[in-house]
Amino acid sequence: MAKYPIQSTFGAGRQRGVSLLELLVTLGILSILAAIATPAMSGMLADHRLASSRHLLHTQLSIARNTAITQAMPVRVCPSSDGLKCNLDGNWNARWLMYRDRHALQHPGQPEDILTVSDPPRLPDGAAITSTSGRHYVRFQSDGRSGGSNLTLSFCMNGTLRSEIRLNNVGRARVVTKAAAKPCP
Repeated sequence: MAKYPIQSTFGAGRQRGVSLLELLVTLGILSILAAIATPAMSGMLADHRLASSRHLLHTQLSIARNTAITQAMPVRVCPSSDGLKCNLDGNWNARWLMYRDRHALQHPGQPEDILTVSDPPRLPDGAAITSTSGRHYVRFQSDGRSGGSNLTLSFCMNGTLRSEIRLNNVGRARVVTKAAAKPCP
């Protein structure tokens, strides 16, 4: 029996790459998919920024309450545009100021009374954080209570209420998310 070398036919054909037409069709399909996904992604990003602001403000209120209790001194949290004085317009979009409120002043008495100045994530266009009318700040007593009336901080997007932080007189802050679309107060 004669011995013949074994020849493989695997890969013997001409190797071929991607043609220009195939590449253009693939890029066209990808660009159409990206154009469809972009509005949904920007909406998700806007919702995430608003939720991050809500979480940060809720945390800030909890820290302020704990600070008031541990230091046995009233602590105030308010919206601020410059980080030195409180705004009295009920708009919580810019930044938040937390300070020792020794003498029940609307603004920090001395610079060393300022505990923190928090900048929320940049809110998307159409987003707003507002407080209950007539109550533009939170003041925790040395025992953790928040005197006065209850406070509601509303988180809105394009005129629709998305969630709230509700603060009762005992000082407990809780987050309420809205399942149904409701106009912003």
